[in-house]
Amino acid sequence: MENSHRNTFIILCVFLFFSFYSKQIFSSTIEYQSGKSCSKGRDLSNVVVAGGSITETIYYLGHQSKISAVDRTSRYPIEAKKLPSIGYVRNLSVEGVLSLNPSIVIGENDMGPPTVVDKIISMGIDLRIIPEIQTAEGIYKKVKCINSIFPKSKYSQKNIQSLKESIKSLQILRNKNKSNPKKVMVILSIFGSSPIVAGKDTSGNSFIEILNLTNIANNFSGWKAVGIEHITKMNPDVILITKRGSRGYDNPQKLANSQMFKYTNAAKKKKFFILDGLAMLGFGPRTLTLAIDTINLINKHE
Repeated sequence: MENSHRNTFIILCVFLFFSFYSKQIFSSTIEYQSGKSCSKGRDLSNVVVAGGSITETIYYLGHQSKISAVDRTSRYPIEAKKLPSIGYVRNLSVEGVLSLNPSIVIGENDMGPPTVVDKIISMGIDLRIIPEIQTAEGIYKKVKCINSIFPKSKYSQKNIQSLKESIKSLQILRNKNKSNPKKVMVILSIFGSSPIVAGKDTSGNSFIEILNLTNIANNFSGWKAVGIEHITKMNPDVILITKRGSRGYDNPQKLANSQMFKYTNAAKKKKFFILDGLAMLGFGPRTLTLAIDTINLINKHE
């Protein structure tokens, strides 16, 4: 049990390090890509993907038969997990990528480290770093960008149109939230009795903004462990927690009744929701659908 806690702590520390510093470390990887990322791929015979949201999007568009390998964050759809792995998107190895002899590499903007990116470029491999804007419109642009790399199909065009309709539906719901901007807390995981909470400059904060609600933890940046007393004092109206982060608790009510949260408005009003973390924080097509569902859940029985 002690080793399990230690391993969890190590994994969490690594995640928080990269979450906080990724903009500084990997910013150089997107500079050379301006104007190129969204152009048609020269050779799509052996596509390697570095980034879960990109893998999800390629499947969403129906181009998955072109993928030969993915990174470890590519856990959706489940079929993607069966593909060969090139490692973690932010800590790739040159050997792992080049051994697959990719015709093109499509990566998220935090793909790295920079030395690996530079080596891929120097080898003459077609590398596309897809711009990341964590808004509803940004997701739409990302999907269109990725689709432009592949040959057009009726299936992909149909799904892009569906995505556009989802944004319209989301905007209607967002407008309703203007009059009652609830205070929301997004929790990545629970370590001991201190939940890891999304502050400013996080994907969790961006998801709250998509909902057109208020991040109650906007007084700090990054992901931060927050103690019970502070959670009670902050008193969120709504709490969103990832499925992985809620392990050990059978259902939202069990979490709401725990010592950590039972004095909050979220617990009292039963506004405590366990969400798919990849869908919530990945900013792929599923993020828009989840945003719509989440707003409807929050506003239910109001």
